[in-house]
Amino acid sequence: TQNAEAWALVQRGVRLRADAERLFQEARDVEGSLQAYRDADAVLASAETLDPEWVRPVTERGHAAYRQAWLSMGLGDFDTVVEKVDEAMAHLDRALTLDPGYAPAYAERGRVRLFQATALAPGPDEMDAILELAEEDLQSAVSNDASLAEAHADLSFLYVGLADPVNAVLSARRALEEDAYLQRADLIYDRLSSTQYELEQFRDSERWCDEGRSRFPDNYRFATCRLWLMAAPHGEPDPDAAWAELARVDSLTPPSLQPLKHSEGEILVAGVLRRASLPDSAESVLSRVDMSESVDPQRQLFVYEAAIRATTGDPDGAIDALRRWAAATPGSTLGPGGELNWWWRELRTREDFQPFVSR
Repeated sequence: TQNAEAWALVQRGVRLRADAERLFQEARDVEGSLQAYRDADAVLASAETLDPEWVRPVTERGHAAYRQAWLSMGLGDFDTVVEKVDEAMAHLDRALTLDPGYAPAYAERGRVRLFQATALAPGPDEMDAILELAEEDLQSAVSNDASLAEAHADLSFLYVGLADPVNAVLSARRALEEDAYLQRADLIYDRLSSTQYELEQFRDSERWCDEGRSRFPDNYRFATCRLWLMAAPHGEPDPDAAWAELARVDSLTPPSLQPLKHSEGEILVAGVLRRASLPDSAESVLSRVDMSESVDPQRQLFVYEAAIRATTGDPDGAIDALRRWAAATPGSTLGPGGELNWWWRELRTREDFQPFVSR
């Protein structure tokens, strides 16, 4: 822009955006963060009025609206979520009309579409269409500016959702290459570890888990990924080490997630016990795992139990766990390609496994 006042207002808006993130990340002050984003939007709107042809304030307004949607989701305010998603998309569409090659606007619109597809629960056909548009936007972003680490990170998360682990790993690696100190670097290390795990590349998974642990020693994710690796069919099972790692998970996990992560950890310790030829001890642990909806709203713990049983020689127990999962989540399946996960290798030919396979 050639308008000094507009430039100054955008800088102020960016500072307010940073204040909003600090309020949420450091103080978990959702209302304060929302107000800071509203203040940022007002300042950015003034900048846009001063220079209507400048794409930056319009794109920043799209980001502010998206973050308000994201924060409102946590409050259960779904009317505001829908309103702010629509507002974000309008800003970003307008930005790309002003400058059809502006990479940050493509990156932001791709992120909003990802949120739209996963948070607003559209029907399967609509979700597929939104995810396809999200991929197009994010690819356009990195094609126009390959240094956009956040866009590579979002592509990684998108490819995980599309059951494309190879591209998920490649995009995550590229995100770290572009910015090793990316705000979401801990999530990317965790994603690299879990995706390599899904590919049965346990040594690579262990490497990313250990690297994440060294960079983020107080992050519960890298105690959890260590437990998953202990339960995997590689290396020697060590029940004492597994219990110690579960204690580490408990000590590092934020209070709001602690019940869920503890239950997940108990299932994984049971897997280690089964691998160590201690099935009775494993059953004792599994019998006390809290799988209630209040602990696990998405009901994934049943699937984790099924996976542990299926990979440690208890296919009948795995089918039983999947039946309990199906009863808790009517109509659910393992998702497109989900039945191809190595967890289910011993179950794929069984007739009683077929009801859980996506058609």
